Amino acid sequence: MIQRKFLLKIAGTYSTSPPITLQVIEGIVPLPLKAEIKAAYIRISRLNKACALHNHNFSPEDYEGKAPRSKFHPAIFTLEERVSTKEQIITQTKINYFTGWSNVDDKRGTSTANGHITQ
Repeated sequence: MIQRKFLLKIAGTYSTSPPITLQVIEGIVPLPLKAEIKAAYIRISRLNKACALHNHNFSPEDYEGKAPRSKFHPAIFTLEERVSTKEQIITQTKINYFTGWSNVDDKRGTSTANGHITQ
């Protein structure tokens, strides 16, 4: 728990305010609630078990899993097999790359696409 005198200085309130109230005023999550949230996160993300927290049900199927790791070891990676040293093929059409920024539900994302210009 954050010490009371620091909360009083941050909030600028009177000394009669209880510490838990000061934490809520300042937007600091109380420690017991933070522990419950962390336990639910571990249960869902690492153990892949469903969890109920404050009348809300959370299921691991509702969330995206981790990206798979690479299938080969970096020590056996040979650059000669991955990069072509043959003559480059020059296309007659121009290739354009488009980038876009999206802003949906206060979340940002980017995307890249390429396309050929046809005459």
